[in-house]
Amino acid sequence: MAIGASAGLGLGVFYTNVNNAGQLAGAFDTSTLNVGFLSVQVARDGKGNYVASLGLAKGLGFDFNRYQVNTDSAATFYRRGSSGCP
Repeated sequence: MAIGASAGLGLGVFYTNVNNAGQLAGAFDTSTLNVGFLSVQVARDGKGNYVASLGLAKGLGFDFNRYQVNTDSAATFYRRGSSGCP
């Protein structure tokens, strides 16, 4: 489902409750609301995991859409206590 139209370019931040990238694999029900300079997106899977993002942009228009996203995730090299990626 999609209603409206918008366009913009800007910066944003996101938050997720997952502990590792592997938990982001699978189907997520995603809802996005764009109103002028503000963009809000929430994606949830059926296991209690979610990703929420907030973006600020120079943009025009209004839209709301809801769709399903299926993702794969790659392993990360970072481990706690390590100096980072090899």
